[in-house]
Order: sequence, then C-alpha cells, then structure tokens
Amino acid sequence: MFMDLGEKVRFKVRSVRFNSPPTPIQLQTATEEEKLLGTSAKPFAPMEVVGDMNGDGLGLLSWWGGGEGEEEGEGEGEGEGEGEGDGMVE
Repeated sequence: MFMDLGEKVRFKVRSVRFNSPPTPIQLQTATEEEKLLGTSAKPFAPMEVVGDMNGDGLGLLSWWGGGEGEEEGEGEGEGEGEGEGDGMVE
C-alpha cells in the first residue's frame, strides 16, 4: 500500500498501551540493544496506539471521496466499545 506523508487517513484503534520508563537498575543490567532505549536509535514511547486501516471506510480519505471536505471531529462517538473507535490522522 502506498501513501504520501501528510495525507489524512481514517483508522480503527485496536489497542492502547502505556509503557513505564526503564529504571536505572534495569538500564544497568540491560543488554546492548536494550541500552539503546531512549536514544535516537530507539526512542522511548510512553504510549503506543495500535490500529488498522483494513475495513470499509478506513484508509486514505481520498480513497473514499472525503479527502478535502471532511470536517474535524466528524464521526466522533461512533466507536463500538471501550478502547475502540475510529480516528483521523494527518
């Protein structure tokens, strides 16, 4: 699938995970790869959102004819349950 940077997409959130920063003791006993956490090579992400764009109405807005006229906030509250929903990312 090909997308240009900066294009708006609609996606469905599958999960949200909050990560704890590593403690100094964990950093001392970490392997070489784990020691890269928090550097530009492997930045620390305190929150991770996992989603997908595989479904009707999801993906690039231009695919569905809503690329330019889509209103901000349109479609809010249409989630199917707690932790699920759809969103637009630019």
